[in-house]
Amino acid sequence: ETGVINNYRKKKEMTKSSYAKHSKSKTKIKTTPSQCSFVSIAVSLLVIVVGGVAGLALLDPQLFQSLLLFFQSSSSQKLSVVTPHASKRITDSVALFGNESKQQMMWGTYRPQAYFGVRARVPQSTIAGLAWISQNSIRHYCDQGDNMVYGWTHHDGRTFGYQELKDGQMRLETSFLKTIPVGASHGGHWSATITASNANKPIFFYFTSEESGVSSWKFKDRTVLQGSNDYLGKFSAAFDIHASVDPTTTTSSPTPTPQLLSFSMHVPGIEHFTQNLTSLLQNPSFNPDGYSEWGANVFVVAVVPSQQQHQQRSSTFSLHIKYTSLEDPGEPLEYTDHANAIKRAKEVFETNFQETFRLSQYPPKHIHFARNVFSNLVGGTGYWFGKSYVRDVDAEKQRLEEYKKTPSQNPRALQLLQQPIVRPYFDAPLFSAVPSRSFFPRGFMWDEGFHQLLIYEWDSHLTHESLGHWLDLMNSFGWIPREQILNNEARSKVPAEFILQPSNNGNPPAWFLVFEKIISKLESGHGSKEDKQFIMDAFVRLEEYFNFFNLKKGTVNTSYRWQRHEKPNALNALTLTSGLDDYPRSSKSSSTERHLDLRCWMGEAASVLARIAKFIGKPHASFSSLAAELSDIDLMSKLHWSNTTLAFHDFGPHRLKPKELAKKRLVTDVYGYVSLFPLLLEQLPADSIQLKKTLERMKNTDELWTPFGLRSLSKSSPYYQKYNTEHDPPYWRGAIWININYLAVRALHHYGTIDGPHQNMAKEMYEELRSNLIDNIFKQYEKTGFIWEQYDDGNGRGKGSHPFTGWSTLVVLLMAEKY
Repeated sequence: ETGVINNYRKKKEMTKSSYAKHSKSKTKIKTTPSQCSFVSIAVSLLVIVVGGVAGLALLDPQLFQSLLLFFQSSSSQKLSVVTPHASKRITDSVALFGNESKQQMMWGTYRPQAYFGVRARVPQSTIAGLAWISQNSIRHYCDQGDNMVYGWTHHDGRTFGYQELKDGQMRLETSFLKTIPVGASHGGHWSATITASNANKPIFFYFTSEESGVSSWKFKDRTVLQGSNDYLGKFSAAFDIHASVDPTTTTSSPTPTPQLLSFSMHVPGIEHFTQNLTSLLQNPSFNPDGYSEWGANVFVVAVVPSQQQHQQRSSTFSLHIKYTSLEDPGEPLEYTDHANAIKRAKEVFETNFQETFRLSQYPPKHIHFARNVFSNLVGGTGYWFGKSYVRDVDAEKQRLEEYKKTPSQNPRALQLLQQPIVRPYFDAPLFSAVPSRSFFPRGFMWDEGFHQLLIYEWDSHLTHESLGHWLDLMNSFGWIPREQILNNEARSKVPAEFILQPSNNGNPPAWFLVFEKIISKLESGHGSKEDKQFIMDAFVRLEEYFNFFNLKKGTVNTSYRWQRHEKPNALNALTLTSGLDDYPRSSKSSSTERHLDLRCWMGEAASVLARIAKFIGKPHASFSSLAAELSDIDLMSKLHWSNTTLAFHDFGPHRLKPKELAKKRLVTDVYGYVSLFPLLLEQLPADSIQLKKTLERMKNTDELWTPFGLRSLSKSSPYYQKYNTEHDPPYWRGAIWININYLAVRALHHYGTIDGPHQNMAKEMYEELRSNLIDNIFKQYEKTGFIWEQYDDGNGRGKGSHPFTGWSTLVVLLMAEKY
């Protein structure tokens, strides 16, 4: 991996100008004695390997053949799974993402896993971040174990952000503001202020670069760092301290002033910063005043509280940072001007938030809550550049077929067949919101569909940016890795087992919910010209994305099935691709399965594509025909409706009793979110008996209805709250999830506003469910300071990762009644 990344850093993705400069400087290659030694060793190793392989061919021809097949299959499909889609990239659209837009969006708080992290939207950026000492450990990356309450209270996603962090007695405030001068070509300037209260230990602010060329960086003195970046040009970063005392204090002592010290250190990657800084601080001989390690690539300023501040808890100090692009005119704001500008930006943000979501009917505490929740979603948007690592499932199948032609009984050959074929995906950027800064600080495919439902209401350009970046990750087959882990900093927060992305795995196409909202605005005459340009630019890739899922058909017409994952000794095979992970399906995975939720997603996607195609003048008959077929209530009922349970279910090889043989049937002992999908995606006729029975059963408190929202699995199911394995606690087996509840509220609003015999029932359920969700999410936020990944169906308490400012932020749309 390091070799691949270094090769890329040195050559492949440099800007044209820097690459030309780089090429000229590297034209003449001088070979040193050490390099000659390295070459000699490499040649010797090659001789040994070749000799060993030749010997293996003589000693065990079958094993040699299987090895040969392995390497052939590992290299024979380089132009498939990892080949970018041939269509024009959406983010190359000048009409949508021209230079003015690029300059405005260049810098931001785009490192969501850091408590405060700044970077630019270029492949190898100069990056900056905050760290501090607390309770004898260093805070740097968001971590649930830190037991902190933190988050953005104001963030507009474009120009500024303001955040508050509470770490025990210590209080931190971070503010960030961009200054984009007219004619900027390198991203302009930015300023940031870190204000610490009740701090008696050092705080640190660092600069480093994702590229290797930082040898020219240096501190001019303790207060100014100078450096350059191939993409951003020359820059300077200036630091100054401002100390103050709480006006309520009665002390007559002079205002204590912290020390500002600077030093530089070497780390193999910024993900190792905390570990290396801890080791450095533990070194008795370390003196932070001017210390510099050999090969230093991280440049740090430390604000060290004075001895007086150890006792005077009311003291407050601020570190102000000014990043100046020496390539662009103008300069960033000074400390006082920055503070005043942040104050004005917050006021403008609050006004715009009110105009967008119109929450004046709520008490001030609820409005404050909604602003914070929204700010944490948009403020958690990140930017990454790099590659995923893909498991090439098709190549593995080909390898197995080739092996069957010349099988070997050698256990080593059989062992080899169990190894995944891993390929590095193509280098690409991603601009995306994240589910959780502390636990999931990276892009997730179906989560982003729900994130953008809220963000689109605020700023449609941010939605165009995000979904454009996601669709540009498409390969030649229309596939997009469902989880994006693009660089080492992102990988540092991911368990190894989840880094590889199987090439046959998708995620629910929830982006079509956003495209439905866009096309609805355009059809009504309220959409923007940018919206129209976006759907025109996105259509080819969106169609390919649909076609990838349309290959997931079952053995019966209009049936679809997810890829499932068998685990030894598991109660039920997982369906990670569905997004519902351990939600119970049929007992055995089989090609005969019919998964109701995927069928409904395909109906939604076909309907939206038909509307888009018609609007932009593209052929739409095939999409319209499929949408009509998938929404046919008789056909849907024939495949998924039980006249016994009066509900929709999956179908597949299933056992209803522990010891009986699995046989093909409806999975009638599982009733939960999947059973609601025809309702959730509004595919039931308003006068149908199926709608009536779905509403009645959903309202049953022994099934899904609770005072806190809809539980994911009925209490009557034998899988309710059951562990899937000894180490896999229930996840989608009873807990309340906000994304599905949002779809339920949206659907009830739909059926409550159209004529039909069940209109009143839907309207009453809408009011109650919406109220239950808002009340409980707000209550838990007041109690804990967080919104949560899921909520307990018994007492409403928040559970799972936190803060979960991904799809749980849909509570803002529930409050605003925007669907």
